[in-house]
Amino acid sequence: MVEILPLVVGALAAGATASLKKVGGDAVQTLYDQLKGAVIARLQRKAAVEALAEEPESQAQRQVVVEALTKAGAAHDAELARLAEALQAALARLTPPEQAAVGVDLRELEAANVNLRNITAAGTGVKGDHWKLSGDLTIEGVNAGGAPKN
Repeated sequence: MVEILPLVVGALAAGATASLKKVGGDAVQTLYDQLKGAVIARLQRKAAVEALAEEPESQAQRQVVVEALTKAGAAHDAELARLAEALQAALARLTPPEQAAVGVDLRELEAANVNLRNITAAGTGVKGDHWKLSGDLTIEGVNAGGAPKN
């Protein structure tokens, strides 16, 4: 079974960023609130999650939540994984300007399967470091370094 904590904490951080920047509307906010609430309930402590919500870009805050979830035995929690995947899917549906505001970060990615499609970027289309995948990686429809083609 794949450990899901990097997915959960990554989604939590991305959702916090979207919430702080008021990006994604009610759908993203609702999914973020559900994931955040489930993580707090699983941990039985709010401070670590609130600290991450205030500083979602902080690797130190992310690590604190990962460690707390590990100690709570949540490394394979199916409900947290489901909520994190739902939030990630909603964030993936944001418009490019909204995604840029959220700052989709693929520097550290750990997942079972990744599908990246229909990406348009003025510079680099897809970039990543330190990816750990246990399944399939699909990247298609990337248009980088210029205007979108019709």
